[in-house]
Amino acid sequence: MLVSLLQFLAPDSIPKLADHWPTIVASTVFWYALHIAAEPFSRRMFPKAFNRLSPRHQEQWCIRTVSFFHACVATALSIPLINHPVLADDPLHGYWWPAGQVFAISLGYFIYDVSHCAYNVKQEGFGFLLHGAVAVIASLLSYKPLYNLYAPTVLVTEISTPFLNIHWFLDKMNMTGSTLQLANGAMLLITFFGARILFSYYWSAKLYIFAYQLSDQVDMLTRVLPALLLLTLNALNFFWFFKIVNAIVKRFKPPTHPTKSQ
Repeated sequence: MLVSLLQFLAPDSIPKLADHWPTIVASTVFWYALHIAAEPFSRRMFPKAFNRLSPRHQEQWCIRTVSFFHACVATALSIPLINHPVLADDPLHGYWWPAGQVFAISLGYFIYDVSHCAYNVKQEGFGFLLHGAVAVIASLLSYKPLYNLYAPTVLVTEISTPFLNIHWFLDKMNMTGSTLQLANGAMLLITFFGARILFSYYWSAKLYIFAYQLSDQVDMLTRVLPALLLLTLNALNFFWFFKIVNAIVKRFKPPTHPTKSQ
C-alpha cells in the first residue's frame, strides 16, 4: 500500500506540478521569511507582551503570525474558485492554471507548517503534524490533477484561523476574559463551526458520493485517498471544535465563590 502511495505521488505522476514549481518555491521562502521578520517586528510593536514570553512562546507567536496571514490570503483567493465553471466542468480531472497558482501559494505554506510541526512535535502535538502532512498530500493531488473542484472548499475553511490566532495573542497580551476576547471568541466559534464543520462536511459528502460513483472508471487509490484525507481533516476539526469550546467556556465562566463554611 505504501509503495502504491509513493508511486501515486511520484513527481512523474503529477504532470501539472512543473508548471507551478516557481510559485511553490517562492511561497515557501516567503512564509519562512515572514516567520523570521515576525520576531523583530513583534519586539518593536508589542514589546511588553512579546519580550516577557518564553523562547518557546516567542516561537509560537511567530508561527501564529505566519498562520494568520496565510489564512487571510488563502480564504480571499479561494472563495472565487468555489464552483468555478472551469473546474466544475470536469470534477475529476478539471484544471485551471490560475487555480493551480492559488493552491501553490498554500502548498508553500503547508510545507513551512509541516516542517515546524515536525520540529516541535512534542510541543505542538501529533494532530497538528498530521494536519500539515494531509494538507501537503491533498495539495499535490491538485496537480495530478484530481478533484480540483473540491480543493477551494478545503482552503476556505481557513477563515476561522485568524480568530483562533487572535484568541491566542490576546491571552499572551494579558487580555484573557476581556470584551475583545469574548467578541473574538464568538466569531471563532461561528466561523469554525460554520466553515470547518457544516461547510466542510457538506462538500466532503459531495466528494464521497462522487468518488463512489467512479468505482467503475478509476482505480481504488484515486477514489479512496482523497476521501481518507478529507475524513482525517474532518475528524481533527471535530475534535478541535470541542477543545475550542471548552477553552472559551473556561475563560468566561463566572468564578465560584466559597461559602462561609468553606
